[in-house]
Amino acid sequence: MNIKPQIFFRADGSPTLGLGHLMRCYSLFEIISDQFKCSLITKTIPEVLAFQFNQLNTIKITESIDEDEEIKQFSSIMRKDDIVVLDGYQFTTSYQKKLKKLEVKVICIDDIHAFHFCADAVINHAPGIKPTSYSIEPYTKLFLGLEYAILRKDFYIGVKSREINIFNTFLISMGGADVENNSLKIARQLIMAIPNAKINIIVGAANMHIETINTFIKNNGLFKQISISVNLSANEIINMIEVSHLMICPASTTLYEACAIGIPVISGKTADNQTDILTGFDNAAAILNIGDFNAISEVELYNLFLNIESMKPLFQQHYSNQKKLINKRAPEQILNIFRSI
Repeated sequence: MNIKPQIFFRADGSPTLGLGHLMRCYSLFEIISDQFKCSLITKTIPEVLAFQFNQLNTIKITESIDEDEEIKQFSSIMRKDDIVVLDGYQFTTSYQKKLKKLEVKVICIDDIHAFHFCADAVINHAPGIKPTSYSIEPYTKLFLGLEYAILRKDFYIGVKSREINIFNTFLISMGGADVENNSLKIARQLIMAIPNAKINIIVGAANMHIETINTFIKNNGLFKQISISVNLSANEIINMIEVSHLMICPASTTLYEACAIGIPVISGKTADNQTDILTGFDNAAAILNIGDFNAISEVELYNLFLNIESMKPLFQQHYSNQKKLINKRAPEQILNIFRSI
């Protein structure tokens, strides 16, 4: 009798690290869980995020152990040909080599191509990424581009039709942690430039600035104009996107979600690992790229929002281009990677 391999996701998340690695693993879990038994191995996961992973067997390992001890622990729970999915920048060539000695299959989720890969497969869903960006072993298979876009299953519904004729409801979603509190910087300038704006801010489970944002809203009497939503479900985020006229988000998984549903987007990067994704969506003429969110000044943001009405034709073209990007067949393509490896 053939025993299906078990899938082990290895990722960490925290206010410092952000939640992107964990959430990509959760998205993969949604895609493959009907056909594979899955577990998450993690050193750190915010308690408020744990409920999303309640269907996924979670194995906590000690934060202080080194990679040798970590992999030694894996040897007692993994069988030959089980599949380990690595999502994190600490899983370098050395880690992959040691893991491969357990005779497991290794899949790396990557977006920085910063070191040599000896994994069995590498998935990088940045648009336009080239195989020549990678240093790999002869047996390593590359799965690159939006054909393998990793999203929660609800986001593969396709872009809905809309006309870009008004900008008065804005959605700000700066990631699970938003370490620099760009949400507040953006909201403050948006409300100054467009005093009647309705602004919805989505913050993640690891955000440490909720009280600061709420204080700004209270002190300026903006309860009717600015709202904060914490740790929304996929369907709740989709509903927010559909009722908004423009979205402001970094070039993270959030940008993929925005373009999958379809909405004018102002994007940039909040970390260097978002550079390829930002460049790819910019080259596809699907977003307005404003560069580095951490570096852009409040004056520059104010002037941008002040002139937003004049950009309607540009945003209409971006929206039209988004329809060509996210492939509804991506979940099946991703599932085939796990079936074939």
